[in-house]
Amino acid sequence: MGMIKPFSCFSVCVLLLFFLTFVLLPGSDVTVKADEEVEVLAEEKEEEKVIEDNATQFVNDAIAVNRVVVFSKSYCPYCQRAKALFKQLNEEPYIVELDLREDGAAIHQALQKLVERRTVPQVFVNGVHVGGADDTVAAQHSGRLKKLLKSRQAKSVPVDRSHDSEL
Repeated sequence: MGMIKPFSCFSVCVLLLFFLTFVLLPGSDVTVKADEEVEVLAEEKEEEKVIEDNATQFVNDAIAVNRVVVFSKSYCPYCQRAKALFKQLNEEPYIVELDLREDGAAIHQALQKLVERRTVPQVFVNGVHVGGADDTVAAQHSGRLKKLLKSRQAKSVPVDRSHDSEL
C-alpha cells in the first residue's frame, strides 16, 4: 500500500507531457501574454527615453532662448528668494515651476545631469549657470550678477562649478 506503483508514476509523466505539449504550445495564451508583456516593457522603455530626450531639449532650449531662467518649485522658500531678487532688479525671468508641470520630474532629472545638483532653484543668466539661491545672492553682492545680466553670452550652456564646495 505504501509503495507507488511504476505505472502510476508513468501515468503522471504522461499527464505532465500532455499538459506541456497541448496546453503550453507556442502561440497559446501563456506564451502570447508573455510576449505582450515583453513588448509593453520595450514600449515603456522607449517612451521613457523620448520623455528624457524631450526634457533635456526643453532645459537646453529654455537656457539658450531666455535671458534669465529659474528652475523652481512653487513652494520652495529658496526658490521664492531667488525669484524675489530678480523682481527687485526689475528682471522678469522665465520661471519653470517643476512641481506644477506634468513633465517636471523629467525636467528636474535633466537639469540635475546638467548642473550635477539636485536642489532648486537653479538659475541661469544669459546661458551661464549661476547656481542656487545663495549663489545668486552672492553673485548679486559681488557684482557678478550685474555683469552677467549685461553680457550676451554664446548660446552654449557653460556650467560654473566654482561654488560646488558649498554643497
